[in-house]
Amino acid sequence: MPPSPTASPCVFAGDTLYCSAKSGFIPGAHGGVYADTTAHQLRQTMRNQLDNLEEAEMNFGQVVATGVYLDDLRDAEAFDEVYAQYFSTPLPARTLVQQIAPAERKADKDDHYPDLEQMSLIAVKKNSRQ
Repeated sequence: MPPSPTASPCVFAGDTLYCSAKSGFIPGAHGGVYADTTAHQLRQTMRNQLDNLEEAEMNFGQVVATGVYLDDLRDAEAFDEVYAQYFSTPLPARTLVQQIAPAERKADKDDHYPDLEQMSLIAVKKNSRQ
């Protein structure tokens, strides 16, 4: 699938890792977004972000802030139910915005669904929350 406008690798600045917003896409051949709800897409997004963290020898317990981009703020409650499963308390600081008009939630000819959510994150190497 073509890269999104926010697709880029994570970068370190000192002990702080900054990861661009990722969506619930499956990478590689025949990849794409196959989940039709925000909650299901978020599970794949968390897997994609965990890949980034593990590459940096980090985990979700070191995440201190996230940026959440929903296509419809009415999905915030469903998003929150899944989001909270990946973090210990206290949850990381979070910014939640609706940056685009709600998408038509239908699969295209290749069974791909539109991005309903994306999440960026900031993690600190020395944080030992988990």
